[in-house]
Order: sequence, then C-alpha cells, then structure tokens
Amino acid sequence: MASTIPQYQDPILGSCTPVESDDDLEEEVQIHYSHFYRNCHEALNRLRDAKELCDVEIVTDNSTIHAHRLVLASASSYFRAMFLSNLVESQQKIVHIEGISYSILSNLVNFCYTGNLVISIHNVAKTLEAADRFQLLDAKATCCLYLSRILQPYNCLGILKLAQIYDCPGIVSKASNISCRKFVHVVQSEEFLEMNFQDLVKLLSKDCLHMTSERDAYSAVSRWIKFDKTDRIAHTHDLMMLIRWKYIDEDFMQSSVYEDDLLPQSVFPLVSVDSFQSSLSYYYHNQFPRMYTEYLVIIGGMRSSKSCKCYNIHRQKWMQLPSMLMGQRRSENAAVVVVNGKVYCFGASSDSKLEGGSECFNPSKNSWKLIASLNTCHRFMFSCVNLNGIIYALGGYDTFSQAVHCAVESYNPKYNIWEYAPPMLARRYAFTAQVIDSKIYAIGGYNSTECLSSCECYDTTTEQWRYVANMPQPRARHVTANLHGLIYVISGVITFKGDFVDSVLAYDPIKDQWQCRAPLPFIPNNPQLVAFHDRLYLIPVSHNQNILQYNPRADEWRIVCLPKMKRSYASIVTFTSDIIIPSVADETDYPYQ
Repeated sequence: MASTIPQYQDPILGSCTPVESDDDLEEEVQIHYSHFYRNCHEALNRLRDAKELCDVEIVTDNSTIHAHRLVLASASSYFRAMFLSNLVESQQKIVHIEGISYSILSNLVNFCYTGNLVISIHNVAKTLEAADRFQLLDAKATCCLYLSRILQPYNCLGILKLAQIYDCPGIVSKASNISCRKFVHVVQSEEFLEMNFQDLVKLLSKDCLHMTSERDAYSAVSRWIKFDKTDRIAHTHDLMMLIRWKYIDEDFMQSSVYEDDLLPQSVFPLVSVDSFQSSLSYYYHNQFPRMYTEYLVIIGGMRSSKSCKCYNIHRQKWMQLPSMLMGQRRSENAAVVVVNGKVYCFGASSDSKLEGGSECFNPSKNSWKLIASLNTCHRFMFSCVNLNGIIYALGGYDTFSQAVHCAVESYNPKYNIWEYAPPMLARRYAFTAQVIDSKIYAIGGYNSTECLSSCECYDTTTEQWRYVANMPQPRARHVTANLHGLIYVISGVITFKGDFVDSVLAYDPIKDQWQCRAPLPFIPNNPQLVAFHDRLYLIPVSHNQNILQYNPRADEWRIVCLPKMKRSYASIVTFTSDIIIPSVADETDYPYQ
C-alpha cells in the first residue's frame, strides 16, 4: 500500500506536496499565494493615496475624491453601469455626485479599496443610505451588522424604520422582535413619542406585544397623544379601538381611564364599566389576549414537595416550572424573593443536609440553580427582602440551638456572596419585613418569651437600625405587603397560643403612625399576601376558602374569582418576566373556582 504523502503547509504560500523524486520535478503544480489579493488591494490603495494612475475624480460638497474606475466598478454595480454605459459620465474624468456628504462618500470609496468601513451611531443611517444608492452590497451588509449589534429598546423603532426603507430583512425581523418583547421599555423612549400614527397603529395591532397587562397599552396611547395633544387628539378614537378593553380591569377603568381627559363623552360615553366594555364588544370579540408577563409563582408546600407553578393572571393560564433542586419547602422555613426577574428561594428544605440551602430560578433558562447558602443555617420563620438588587435575610429561629436570631445577612446576586450586615435591635422570628423608600422595616414577631408589637427600621445610608412606632397590639405569624407607600399588616396572632385575628393595620412611614383598616370578612387559613395592580390579594392555602381582594381607596374587602389552591404552606410571590412561559394542560393541583 502506498504511503500517504505528507503535506507541507507554508504560512504564506499555503499547502503544497513536497517533491519525492527527480521525476516529479517535471510535473507542473499550481500554488496559491494567499496574500496576493490583499497585497494587490493595498497597492491599489497606495496608488490612490498618491493620486497615481487615477482615471476618475468624484466631486461632492466641493471636495474631490481620486479613484480608479476599475476598482469602483468591481465593487459597485452602480459605478459599473455608469462607466460601461453610454452615459455622459462614462467619458468624463470628473463625475459630480449630489445629495451625499464628502465624509460618507470618502468612507465608501475607502471601503472599495480596503474593505474597512468606519461606522458610528452618528453616520450609520447616511452610510446605509449611500451604500444602498451605490449598490455596495458588502458595505450595506456591514451597516446591518453594526445595527444588529446596537439594537436596544430605546432605538429599535428608529432602526426598524431604517431597515424597512433600505430593505434589510434581517434587521427588520430583529428590531420587530425587540419592539414586541420589550414593549414596556420601548414606549418609554423618545422614538416612541415621535412615531407617526400609521406606525403606532401597526405596533398596537400586534398580538405578540409583551406587557405586564393591557394597562400598558392604554398608558402608551395616552403618553403618545399627550406628547403632541393638539395634533394627535384627533386620533384618540382610532387608537382606543386598538386597546383590548376586555382585559382592562374594572379598578383601572374607574381610577385611571374615566379620569383621563383623553376620553371625553363625545368619544366614549361615561357609563358603567360593563356597559362601556359591552359597547366595544364589536371591536374586540375576535381579539386574543396579548403576551402578558405578570405571574403569581407558587413554590413548594406540604403536598407538592419540590413542585413549582405559576399563574398568568391576565391570560388565566397555569404554567409548569421546573422542580426545585432541593427537597420540600414550607413557607415558614423558607423565604422567597424576586430580584431582576429571577426568583430566589432561601432556607431549609426537608433534607436536613441542605439546611440553609439556596437556589435561584432563571426564566430565560427555565431552570433552577444552587447558589451560596446563608452563613446562619437552620433558620426558621425568618424574612427576606430585596433592596436595590441586594437581598437581606433577617432574624429567625434556630431549630438546633433553639435561639432567636437578630442577625442580618446581605446577598449580592452578582457575586453570589453572603455578608453580615448590622443586626436588628430585637431578636425576632415569625415576623415580616418590607422595603419602602430604600429602608427596611421589621414588624412584630416573637422573641423568646412574648409576642412583639415593636417595629424597627434599617437605613442603608447610615447602616443603622432604629425603633419606629409600635403597632397598636402585638402581632406574629401575620402577613404584610406595601402599597402606595403604606405597609399593610393583616391577620396574625397576638399571643403565643392565641387564635388568628381578623384585624388589618396600615403603617405610614412618613407620619410614623399606625391606622386600623377594614377587618377581614373571614379569617383565612395560613394565607399569603401579594400586592397587584393597586390591590392586595389575600390567598389562603386551603382549597375550601375564597381569595380576598382589598381596595385601599374604598377600604373594603371582597371575594374575587381566582384559582384556588390545594397547596398548604406554599410560598407565593408576584414577578414580571420578559420570558413567556408555555402553559400546561395539567391543572389538577389548582382547580379553578
């Protein structure tokens, strides 16, 4: 068998077969010199710089660019047609180009020689326009590459318009995708305010807009009209027809829409919400909900072990999340907090080896991952809050030493590190913590001997704790949420062995005062409390109890129709994500009411 002839690789000449005998010296070979074309172009560019052998002068902005017809014609079909046709320019040494600046034209001519194009946010639009005009396809592709790299919510509308004008389908697709997926951020940009009516109609007509709720669509329309109200008020009726009124809740209608001066009686009659929405049924009866991205996340519990699900309130769909990595978690021995669209779960699981363990759910990857554990393990009935992207874990009961903690730890998700922070003034467990105006408030709870009415506040600027006004009565195992600058304390017990109460308190941090609010119509079993769209929702873990909604403006409670749960001691939080989680058909754990 003949042996394989080794190949010789030269860094410049490339590959060739070495000669093995004198007979091979007579054989003709072809050798490719890989740097030849680059060297030729560099030589041509040096000739251009020296103005040698140049046979055309391009004049624009009263400035002259010297070049070679052959080079321009080989790079641009526009110049090829000009120089090879019977046009006057084919015989002239001096060619005048109108409507383009010297810097842009010089940049493109340099590209024809070197393949290098100088692009910035300031010249990319004019460069793309000129590349399209002169049919410099490679230069046009380079501009598109640059645009794809700088695409952001604040500039995607302008880039989309530019890409549509100059037929850049790849950029059109990417910019359209961002305008839909980042709609909430896009409508805050200056480009959105400068959109014309026709483009705004196209945008708002899309089903794929990602928004927290249909409120965002109404707010976007309102903001666009008010930016130039004199000229745009005439479009109010047409734009309002694009709102999916079926998915606008009654509270928002009453508190915002009816009070907005964009809706005079001449446009829509100020009638009841039901009548108002019924009058629009002709327009939206075939419309579907958009890609609403607000969720209720239900984590752990007694019955469901590691299982996690989330509920899209507006689309009324359940989404299955991946199971947690650790064992069963109950709400009293774990804390859940949302930071930058990710869900963090801290504290003990049913596996004693994982005491103090922590994990994080990332919607973009649809997966959980283990993160750094708390320094103070075996915490039970502790609290966690998010303050400016930093997570604080406070207090708790040590299940091993039976000591009550006053310790505070802070966690930075960026560095995955827990550090000790200044401890609370009082030892607490079965208490709650809330954040308002960059301050942490620790409320009530037990110490080792009694139920507490005391509350304290941590200021990150001074890194010190201080006591604030006591609650009117002691409270532990309660639930809290903040809404409109107030902290609401709901239910709980007032003694170690006492029953749960129906009272509701509200704390004003500015006045440092507590007020009593409307009591609960019934006392839920181990509820969770979430703030959502200007309302508080008290969600019992027992499947035979209704969900309560609190209206702070009216100071009243009412029963609402949301899916009941069969998951005792689960943790519930709300979070908003740009990622749309697919719905699931299996809803046996969560039957609808």
